[in-house]
Amino acid sequence: MQRELDGDYFVGGLFPLHNLQQPSGQIRPVAVECDDGSFSSAGYQMFQVTRFAVEEINNSSALLPNITLGSQLFDHCSDAQNFPAILKFFSHNDSINVRGINHHVPKVIGFTGPFSSTETITITPMFMMNLIPMVNYGAGSSILSNKLVYPSFVRTVPSNKDEIELIIRFIKHFGWNWVAFIGSKEADTSEVATVFQKIDNQKIRVIILFIEQLFAENIITSAIKNSFHNKVWVARDAWVLNTKLRKLEGIKKVGTIIGVTPTVVPLPSYEKFINQSQHRADSVHSTEGFCNQACDNCSSVSPEDVINENPTYSFPIYSAVYTMAMALQLHNALQCNHAGCNKTRTVYPYMLLQEIKHLDFFLNQNNVSYDKNLDPPAQFSIMFWDTKYKGDRNLSKSS
Repeated sequence: MQRELDGDYFVGGLFPLHNLQQPSGQIRPVAVECDDGSFSSAGYQMFQVTRFAVEEINNSSALLPNITLGSQLFDHCSDAQNFPAILKFFSHNDSINVRGINHHVPKVIGFTGPFSSTETITITPMFMMNLIPMVNYGAGSSILSNKLVYPSFVRTVPSNKDEIELIIRFIKHFGWNWVAFIGSKEADTSEVATVFQKIDNQKIRVIILFIEQLFAENIITSAIKNSFHNKVWVARDAWVLNTKLRKLEGIKKVGTIIGVTPTVVPLPSYEKFINQSQHRADSVHSTEGFCNQACDNCSSVSPEDVINENPTYSFPIYSAVYTMAMALQLHNALQCNHAGCNKTRTVYPYMLLQEIKHLDFFLNQNNVSYDKNLDPPAQFSIMFWDTKYKGDRNLSKSS
């Protein structure tokens, strides 16, 4: 799904509205159709949070007065085969200047996404040469903290280095001397069953799932089907807040689930925006003129489905959009004051990057700032999920 909102300056976004399976062997080039993959309501929710943030900024008289922030949002459904949208970000009047990059003005001043570290590492080198800010909301790989290699990569979620350190502290605290790590996302059902058998044979009770939400769902579902019961599961990432898993028949038998997840921050007025946007003309998603961005399921998603989705990445996306807007406001070229900003001035993306490095502001009573590696302060919640009950309990927060 592609959605473009016109404006004086554009921010971009890449979201996993569909998930395509790993491609099979090809004998000739084939265009990727995102709509062929499974639809992700979580990805659609991320898409809507971006729309909400842009609209809120444009409706504010305090931030970027007399300037309209435009957006260009795309479905990023494949690790390595979904480049049309990315090239669109580089374009200027639908063309890409391969020479004189110092004076090339791309379509966007910065963008947020994609969701996973694998997707991000695949496309990041394309944006480093022009120092286009990638203000990412989901990629936690510590590799991306290397500013010599990824100088314009910024993120609003903590590095997984911090997450791993917290999990290690967890293991030491409970005295778990024998644990299993599951980190692959490509194993099929039979391979997963074999892994479970090996774990049982070695009498391991504690399992660390260091995988993304979609693949974690597959592992837990397989555990139920294979009668892999009474374990302690330590979950990283946001899948521990997945409400669908709690409703699975047989979930009570898998054992205890303890999760480490970025601290969830609520977004005031977001629910109102979602309910109202379903009845507005700008909620219609046109794909005319752009390949692979069809989304047949998007029009059937109810406001309740969007609002009730896992909120873990809502504030990281929200703060990523505000990060780009704040950097644009602070840039001297626009000469912003109480009367407005000079929107006739050309702003190059690398100029925003310099402002982002020094940002330190509060958003919804939460501090937004970045260290020398352009990583945010690490803030996590520890979630205890007792599968005997329908809910979950937040025991403590660690930062």
